[in-house]
Amino acid sequence: MTEKTEAEVRAIVAGKIDRALSWQGATLSRDRAKALRYYRGEKFGNEIDGRSQIVSRDVAEVVDGMLPAILRPFVSNDDVVRFEPKGPEDERAADQASEYANHVWSVDNPGFRVFHDWIKDGLLARVGVVKLWWETATESVREDYSGLTADEVGFLRLDPAVEIVEERAEALKDAGAPPTFAVSLRRTCQGGRIQVRNVPPEEFLTDGERVSLDDKPFCAHRCRRTVSDLVAMGYDRAALAAVAGDGSGAVDGSYERQERARPEQSPIDGDAPADDSQREVWVSECYLRLDEDGDGIAEYRKITVAGDQAELLLEDHEVDDHPFAAWSPYPIPHKFHGESAADKVMDVQLTKSALLRQMLDNLYLINNARTEIVEGKVNLDDFLSSKPGGYVRVKEAGAMREIAVPPVFQNAFPALEYLDTVRENRTGQTKYNQGLDADSLNKTATGINAIMGAAMLRLELIARIFAEIGVRRAFRLMLRLLVRHQDKARVVRLRNQWVAIDPRDWNAEMDVGVSVGLGTGNRDQQLGHLMAIWDKQVQAMQLQGGPAGPLVSPRNLYETASKIVHNAGIKTAQGFFTDPGLAPPAPPAPPPADPAAMELQGRMALENRRLDADIALKLRKHEDEMALKRLELSLRFGAPPMGMPEGMTRGLSPGGPARGAPDMPPGASAAEGPAPVLPSGTPAPVSACDSCATESPR
Repeated sequence: MTEKTEAEVRAIVAGKIDRALSWQGATLSRDRAKALRYYRGEKFGNEIDGRSQIVSRDVAEVVDGMLPAILRPFVSNDDVVRFEPKGPEDERAADQASEYANHVWSVDNPGFRVFHDWIKDGLLARVGVVKLWWETATESVREDYSGLTADEVGFLRLDPAVEIVEERAEALKDAGAPPTFAVSLRRTCQGGRIQVRNVPPEEFLTDGERVSLDDKPFCAHRCRRTVSDLVAMGYDRAALAAVAGDGSGAVDGSYERQERARPEQSPIDGDAPADDSQREVWVSECYLRLDEDGDGIAEYRKITVAGDQAELLLEDHEVDDHPFAAWSPYPIPHKFHGESAADKVMDVQLTKSALLRQMLDNLYLINNARTEIVEGKVNLDDFLSSKPGGYVRVKEAGAMREIAVPPVFQNAFPALEYLDTVRENRTGQTKYNQGLDADSLNKTATGINAIMGAAMLRLELIARIFAEIGVRRAFRLMLRLLVRHQDKARVVRLRNQWVAIDPRDWNAEMDVGVSVGLGTGNRDQQLGHLMAIWDKQVQAMQLQGGPAGPLVSPRNLYETASKIVHNAGIKTAQGFFTDPGLAPPAPPAPPPADPAAMELQGRMALENRRLDADIALKLRKHEDEMALKRLELSLRFGAPPMGMPEGMTRGLSPGGPARGAPDMPPGASAAEGPAPVLPSGTPAPVSACDSCATESPR
């Protein structure tokens, strides 16, 4: 086996593109164009002049009715997906990757519009496709500075991202001051972002035999681009000049593209643009397995060609996957393209339109019935002049007789009701979950809930298919792009906090969990379930004795509260409840005490208490002795101790009892009487003693 030449590669790619276009244009493109006409309510082409031409809008009612119910779970909160860590070391990275991926989808890209068009393409055109890629952007900004020194200008020259456009010396303000300069520069900043865009169904080509895009089949994005756009992307202008193009960008063979362009725009063949840079050429970005090196193993490659027949090879290199994520609302096993909601009800719309036309024609005939006249007996001019209060001249009575037209409404209305039931059974879109049935009040609540529950199950299934087939793959592609291409940290605002995000350390193979957030029943029923769960959680927390129990944690309560807030139609619960994961960490627990140190502290405390008791006892004893001495001295010199009431010492004197004092027992002296106790610490009065020269207490 030998390596393939460029011509061989272009021939193989051109054959793949032609085969995909032929398969798609044979039936698929026509069916999509037909669904679009039915969605618009356009005429079928079998109308009769002078008869009713009304068209029922069942396709539009079903598609527009299903779209909000499927779209709401993906745009009602900020957490569309959650990345599941591969191991314990990926826990922190998984949480950060989940928040950052949702930020990239909703803030860096028009996330709501992407979801809306993605779902609507699937409901209307059998398949919805989005494309994700990393786009490197170069931004050039002009900056002006003044008052710069020569060293500062030199530093600017050393910056590779700066180009000095103009430099001039400024006038000196003070003599001897260093010179300053005014500089105008152009700063070029390079960065990259993930781009997420919807791909029109007719621009997405696939093999038609593959079941899933995960199998890495042949697929391509084929669209028209101007020569100016391709030159701006870095391709050679001279080579592009030789590529055959559309000229004016005339309508191609895609029926749905023509149907979408009508009637707003009608391109005219042969009207070439005056500027060759605006000439449009076909560009096909193809992904396929091809053995180019001749080793017998086909590698998965990205090959981009330009021209109707792949005349110019723009890009060719090996890749590990393609950038597309697609879904179909009604998948068919072992087939890539399933069915759309429009396919389910187009025949119903045609039949209902025929019944409505017949009903209206019957009503017209009843209101304007035909008349039987006797030839030659009626004035035709009077008969043909129909006006209120007019007259018709006849030659004999009974010459005119109105032909009665029997009404058909009593037979047509049950048929219309039957067709509505068929539509509801096929799609799950009922008038009960739209609030359109005025007779619902006359039915039991159990019956209505059963009908609504069955309808919600169908919508939930479609939303789950969209989440598992489309959204999961899209966010897995996003994670890989972030890990491989974002080469520096980026500061973004997540949950009201500025965080530096650096995906280079993340695991690109983390699993994706899609938070569809659906439940059976309507919002009121879901709110009732959530409130019941909240009550049980609060009761469990009370039984376990606090938030640190094994059954319910503050995180569980926060998740329930978030669901309640989201059920109310509010995106984030941050303004109502605080996420326990954002709370500051608790202070570390003190280290365990040393048993030997604890024993030593106990001994020291015991010794201190013993010393305090000894000191208090000695102090008390000393105070008692001093009080006794003061009392003896006071009795000896006849003066009461300081602080003792006078009545307690009345009758006490050095010579005996005073007058009026009570008699004392024989042999008793005043000194032997009951001694009053002085307050502890009371100083005794001091005076000169008669018998000695020293001072003694009185």
